Amino acid sequence: MRDFARLWACVLALALAGAHAAAQPAGSGTTETLSAPAPDLSGRKLSIMLRRPSGQGPFPLVVINHGSPPSAQDRPKVNPVYSVIGDWFLGRGYAVALPVRRGYGVVGGSWDEGFGDCDRPDFVKGGTETAREIEAALATLLTSSGIAKQGVVVVGQSAGGWGTIALASRPHPEIAGLINFAGGRGGHRNQQPYSNCNPDRLVIAAGKFGQGARTPMVWIYSENDTFFAPALAQAMYNAFVDSGGSASLRIVPPFEDDGHELMAKRDGLRVWAPIVDEFLKSLRKE
Repeated sequence: MRDFARLWACVLALALAGAHAAAQPAGSGTTETLSAPAPDLSGRKLSIMLRRPSGQGPFPLVVINHGSPPSAQDRPKVNPVYSVIGDWFLGRGYAVALPVRRGYGVVGGSWDEGFGDCDRPDFVKGGTETAREIEAALATLLTSSGIAKQGVVVVGQSAGGWGTIALASRPHPEIAGLINFAGGRGGHRNQQPYSNCNPDRLVIAAGKFGQGARTPMVWIYSENDTFFAPALAQAMYNAFVDSGGSASLRIVPPFEDDGHELMAKRDGLRVWAPIVDEFLKSLRKE
């Protein structure tokens, strides 16, 4: 038992130092629900599911941000669990936070991430509102016991990925890196795959977010993403880095029927896990 205790202490120490080895079964640890004041001063509370590994911590934190369904009728159904990627990070010693934003799921109320009419969409506004939600959740999470105050990793999928890109343009010294899975807005215009609301303005908005964005990022898109096809993903990425953003782009082979769902699917793990693992290792070298 004494030898096991020493081994367990060593594993935790490595996690805190950034090694993040697979330290425990995904089902271990604790789960609780936190609330955070919404950034619009409305009195609403964001809901955050927080999963901690076993032990005392402090644990490095990953914040995983959900997308936005194409239909407004589906927003109340949003309940981000993301067990695949959540278990993966939990098994590497991270505390895993899954916030629900304004207008979605149990939070409900007005939806503030809209970008307006497709003819003149304000994709910057939409992304900035999502970024403000992530900031509000993060401020509460960093006051929680057992959470490390530095080395945060922020992950976003689809609209959450777009908010993560927007977040990169705002200073956050506690954030070490950001991961964008299939980020963007305006996809599936008129319920049609590979049809974007206004791709030119989306690219321009990505360029604006790249100005001053110095926190390392990795962008992951699939060749058969029906919301943001490779050419559009590449154009957004080019605009972002040409404006000064720090990021790498990985376009992976087609995944199932729609690569937009890569992050959430069990079989997607074998595709994105090596990329994310490589990215996390690069953060530890900086």
